[in-house]
Amino acid sequence: PDEDPLGALKARVAQAKFPFLSANVREKDGRHPAWLGNDGTTVVTVKGVKVGLLGLSTLSTPQTTNPANVASLRFQSLADAAREAATSLREQGAEVVVAIAHAGGKCTDLANPRDTSGCERDDGEIYAVLDALPKGAVDAVVAGHTHQPMGHFFGDVPVIETTGLARSFGVVDLFVDPVTHRVLPGRTRIQAAIPVCGAVEATLKTCDPLKLRDAKDVRLVPATFLGQPVTPDARVEALVAPAEARVEEEQRRPVGVESQSRMPQVYEGESALGNVIADAMREAARSDAAVMNAGGIRADLPQGPLTFGKLYEILPFDNTLAVLDLSADELRRFLSLAYGGRKGVFAVSGLEVTLGACPGPERFQGVTLPGGKPLKAKGTYRVAVPDFLLRGGDGVGPLTSTLPQERINLLQGQDLREVLIAYGRAHGNALKPPALGRVHMVKAAEPCVDPKP
Repeated sequence: PDEDPLGALKARVAQAKFPFLSANVREKDGRHPAWLGNDGTTVVTVKGVKVGLLGLSTLSTPQTTNPANVASLRFQSLADAAREAATSLREQGAEVVVAIAHAGGKCTDLANPRDTSGCERDDGEIYAVLDALPKGAVDAVVAGHTHQPMGHFFGDVPVIETTGLARSFGVVDLFVDPVTHRVLPGRTRIQAAIPVCGAVEATLKTCDPLKLRDAKDVRLVPATFLGQPVTPDARVEALVAPAEARVEEEQRRPVGVESQSRMPQVYEGESALGNVIADAMREAARSDAAVMNAGGIRADLPQGPLTFGKLYEILPFDNTLAVLDLSADELRRFLSLAYGGRKGVFAVSGLEVTLGACPGPERFQGVTLPGGKPLKAKGTYRVAVPDFLLRGGDGVGPLTSTLPQERINLLQGQDLREVLIAYGRAHGNALKPPALGRVHMVKAAEPCVDPKP
């Protein structure tokens, strides 16, 4: 409780040999955080050209990270911050301005960078920023967050984004007029989603397993970039080797529990994996019910003995267990918020829920106790949740933020991985797939339409 929620980030900022940039992140008083050491911008000189860089952070940060970690910060409009920062950089003499945004979009077709018809304009923050900026404010945008590839021109502005996880990268070539000291848009080039791998398939020029899954006669050849072979950097390999060795040893560590069958991760539906995690949470907290967010489960549970590494893949976030004391109406409100966003189908234990088949604000239709027993109108229910939800993550903040402290119990030290291990050990050192039937889907009369954010 006495620790600075931003302590680790501040330490990394102080340690880094490069600036952390986020022009739209402010303290409560509206000022730029002093510990960042900048106003979200910086100017560097590349081949004699002054290049201004401005950073932006998605407005969904308080919902997609642990809200407690950023409670002291305010996230302002990306477009307003970008416009202000770009103006400031030009006044400082920047000849080129590049926005680096942890906010992105999605384009399904990368074949023609001038064709944006395959870009989902109503589903991505970066589009609103591009639409709001005056012509010439920025010369290029490096987007992120959505992990969806982009490599397109929006007007004269090139935008690139990769699939994330260091699996690909993009390149934008800008040419600056030596007389006017401004970018020549007609000469700008984009190379999108270049795969990062030592070898690629000779014809498809990729190492993406999804794209090669159905390929016939796969023939791998050494990968090249700009005519040079792609090879590991010996200095980086030497630097990370000791850390990798320690991590691999911990990954192989048996946890003393085995899974009796494979349980796949399911985001948009009920799953045995979600159910068993929710059961483990409910038992550990000795609560009436438990709710586990779909986004907290990141991999399938394989059959057989479990290692810590596999468990970490399934539950990679350091979430701990929390218990909320909720009235029947508050429980319904909590579930309505949980299922009403675009955050998948939450797993439950000790409850049965009825949902519409289509995602959207009206998806939640009802909740009962197991067997269809109604909630007691004046009853109080102890509900176990990850602390991520307690702190308002995944859109449940309008309910959790109103709860008095005496109705919240944060079980420090009980992270969800250890909760699941303890549950398995208490049940014969095994995880058994619970029966489905806790989530009842009502068939849609018409095809689902993705709700706008």
